[in-house]
Amino acid sequence: MKQLNYLLRMLWWNRGDTLVKMLSVGLGMAVSAFLFVRVAYDQSFDTCFKDYDNIMQLWMEYELDGKKLGRQEHCVGKLGGGVADAIPDMVEAGSATRNIGSLFRDHRELSRPVLTAERDIFDILGIEMLQGDLKEFDNPESIYISDRLADEAFGNENPVGQKLLLQNSYEVTVRGVYKGWGDESTISDGAIFSFKALCRINGFEPNWMGGDSWATYIRVKPGTDLGELNRRIHEVVKQNVPDTVNFSIEAWAEPLRDTYRGYDNIKQIDIVLSILAGAILIISALNYVLLSVASLSRRAKAIGVHKCSGAGSGEIFGQFLWETGIIFIGGIAVMAAIYFLVRYWAGNMLMSGGETLWGSMMSAVSLSRLWVVAAVVVLVFVIAAIIPARMFSSIPVSQVFRRVTEHRNRWKNTLLFIEFAGIALVGGLLVVVGRQYSVLTDAPLGYNPERVVVISNYASEETREKFVDYYRALPFVEDLTWAHGYPSMGYSGDFIYDGSRKPLFSSKYDYFADNYLGFMEMTLLDGRMPEAGSETEIAVNQEFCRQMGWDEKNAMGKIVYTSNGPCTVTGLLRDFRTASYYLPQQPFMARITRYPAFIYLKLKEPFDQNRQRLDAAIAETFPGESIFVRSLPATITDAYAAIALFEKFAAIAGCVLSFIAIIGMMGYLRDEIRRRSREIAIRKVNGAGVADIIALMGVNIMKMAVPSVILGTVAAWLFSRPWLEQFTVTLDNIPGWFMLSAMGILAVILLLTVLLTYRAAVANPVTSLKAD
Repeated sequence: MKQLNYLLRMLWWNRGDTLVKMLSVGLGMAVSAFLFVRVAYDQSFDTCFKDYDNIMQLWMEYELDGKKLGRQEHCVGKLGGGVADAIPDMVEAGSATRNIGSLFRDHRELSRPVLTAERDIFDILGIEMLQGDLKEFDNPESIYISDRLADEAFGNENPVGQKLLLQNSYEVTVRGVYKGWGDESTISDGAIFSFKALCRINGFEPNWMGGDSWATYIRVKPGTDLGELNRRIHEVVKQNVPDTVNFSIEAWAEPLRDTYRGYDNIKQIDIVLSILAGAILIISALNYVLLSVASLSRRAKAIGVHKCSGAGSGEIFGQFLWETGIIFIGGIAVMAAIYFLVRYWAGNMLMSGGETLWGSMMSAVSLSRLWVVAAVVVLVFVIAAIIPARMFSSIPVSQVFRRVTEHRNRWKNTLLFIEFAGIALVGGLLVVVGRQYSVLTDAPLGYNPERVVVISNYASEETREKFVDYYRALPFVEDLTWAHGYPSMGYSGDFIYDGSRKPLFSSKYDYFADNYLGFMEMTLLDGRMPEAGSETEIAVNQEFCRQMGWDEKNAMGKIVYTSNGPCTVTGLLRDFRTASYYLPQQPFMARITRYPAFIYLKLKEPFDQNRQRLDAAIAETFPGESIFVRSLPATITDAYAAIALFEKFAAIAGCVLSFIAIIGMMGYLRDEIRRRSREIAIRKVNGAGVADIIALMGVNIMKMAVPSVILGTVAAWLFSRPWLEQFTVTLDNIPGWFMLSAMGILAVILLLTVLLTYRAAVANPVTSLKAD
């Protein structure tokens, strides 16, 4: 108890240093823990299912003329059931799935999408039924909803037997309620509609060729060897789709839990976030060590007094562990304070999609991941406590009253070197991520999305024209058009064949209104657009011609064979971005339609004010209707929402690391000035000026800063390369940006050195010599 009382009094006496240590440690632990929690969140996707290790997702890859088209998770409709039927000794069940739209109640769209799947999906995912049964599952008028969707749609009412509208037009009856599995999955848990019923309604049958639009899952028996399973799947595929000279299909299974964390953008972001979190963890711990080592010369005599009074090395070691523990309790309090401060700061900061930064950050936080926070606190404590405690307790009592302890500068230099390298690493990554995000959002699209909003049209054929006429008559609407999709959402694909039905490649396609090109400011390079309603005429883009091996000048009148039969090329479109810059330029073909699946409006200036007027007009004219208005520029930035969030995380990490490094520099320079006070005073007596003294300390700091910043910048370049490779367009002069980041960091270090040493440089040398 006496020892604890002594420690508390000592910490209060040095309360300035104590508070700085608490802030440094608390900030470091808070941000490091959060980043590690975010990584753990990504790594835990699809682990919410029963026996999730036995759930596999099937993947496919086409090969045309010896060219592999890349792996895809959307498979042919027959694959899941076919594999389950052919390999019953290894596969318990299989199902194709796809999101097919939304449910409506009283013209209000419910928030969670509808999944179409086979009945086996309940066995595959281990879904627990809460109400009803599956007897009516394949009835085209039946639907099954999750408990979360039931609460949203019906509140306290019994949902079984209630009516809902699929896509606001097709009436279905709720036959059962199942337990949802939450948002941490690549599979939506909103509602399930029968795959067989969908096939009957739309008049198609799943097959082994074409229609590759289905995410497919199987449940394997426990202990199944994945290599043997994939060999058997390969045999099944070849039996049903034999290889030809120029065409083949490969399919294989991978654990479902590897799907999300295996996406290139998620994988690269998690790698960089782990590096940032690890750097902050280590640097915050080592910064505490640096501050402790910097105080060694001041505390050595006190340690000597303790040892002369009978204290052993173990007691000194324990004393410093207790000291670190008390400071860490304060650091945990700082973590809690940061939680509330960030909640206030980020609670109103909107990200893409309308979600706040706080919502994006907290989506990863749950009680199941508190072990990550605990692990970070323990690890930082172990590093921060053991090193200085071991160092202080090992000081020989015969030397504590001498200046020998001051020769431990290699510890301080090494620790500050690591901090500078960490700042350079994070600074380089932050600059490149920020610039790359700007490049992606500012890159040319081949169309003009400004002032354009897109409206989902769920109207019946009888009322479509009324909707179009209504929107066109609004005084703040400048122009109107429609299409079946919009560029930033991506388009459906269709195989292109030669005259002998040999597959050549897959092309994206869409149906436009006849004024669509002018509205979107797209360019028709040659020819004309197809006739409205014609399925035998198409306009193609430049990439389509390149894939066909055509000269663009001679493309008009060429015959193209699609899944719907032969088509004549009537027009040539300039290439435009058909998805995001994660993907290369895609071939594209367009037809003209009178069916407005999505209505486009170009609003007059001022856009924001007229957007509000549009929302108000829709709410007043169509009360109770779920009419969703999307800003087309917002849908483009939404494609890079993960990068925007990543940029915010990197910026937070950079600010915290900068704060920690500044604290470390202050402690280092304060100790260096104290240690060299006699030298500085003698130099001033001998004629050295303020600039000379600042240069003396500046050279000392820069000898460490330059190589460490170079090392950190090179590391940032190495870590950023795989992340940048996922984009088809990247920023120019990447080495130049890294050099700019390094020079900026060195300039800041030099400026801080000048500011922190100025007071010592102007001090009276006589006073310094007397004090020494």
